[in-house]
Order: sequence, then structure tokens, then C-alpha cells
Amino acid sequence: GLLTEMKKRGVEPDIVTYNAAISACEKGGGEYTDTALALLAELKRSGIGPDVITYNAIVKACFDGKRYSHAQEKTREAIDMGIYPNFVASKSAKWDLHDLTEATSCMLLGDSLISIVEASWFRKVTI
Repeated sequence: GLLTEMKKRGVEPDIVTYNAAISACEKGGGEYTDTALALLAELKRSGIGPDVITYNAIVKACFDGKRYSHAQEKTREAIDMGIYPNFVASKSAKWDLHDLTEATSCMLLGDSLISIVEASWFRKVTI
């Protein structure tokens, strides 16, 4: 792929390159979920830290690929790193829970709410 060709030519991918590749996988649909996860692993091995753009794309790719446990895992991973994925990052982002079972929908939404409440920045907010 493109990243391999870049490396062959002596150009090391940076966070922008990885984010573009992961976002392309997310936009390509569920069949590219494994590729997106592999790119995230490669990004981490390279020593480059993922950012909010990385996690927005990887969580959406997992969600669209019906890999809900991976979406949940990556959301928690991001929050543990102090990164808070924005699930409404773009007007085109759609988080359609209609085709999920009620139990799966509740589990995903509940876990997301727990993660937000547990986050240190949330506890500092005065309501």
C-alpha cells in the first residue's frame, strides 16, 4: 500500500499520514476494519502517539464494521490516555444504533456514559 511505498522511498509516515489512512478505512466501510486496526497498531509501534482524530476514525471504523467490542475497547483506551473521542466530529458521521439489539445498544451507550463520568475532566465540571 501507500505507507509501504513511502517507507521504501525513505519517507516515514507521520500522524497525519496514519490518520488519513485510518480515516480512509473508516470511510471505505466495514470490510476495512481489520486494516484500520492494523494501521493503529503500526502507528503505536512506530512511537507516534494516536490523537483524537485517530480515535474518532478507529472507533467509527469498528462501529461500522459491527465490531462493537473493539469500538468499546478503543473508546476506553482513548479515554485512559486522556483523549476524548468526539462522536459528532463531522456532520456526515452517523452513529445509527437501530440495527443493534436493544441489549447491545444499552451496553455501548452505558459504557460510554460511565467512561465520561469516570473521566477526571468531567468531575471538575460544575453543573
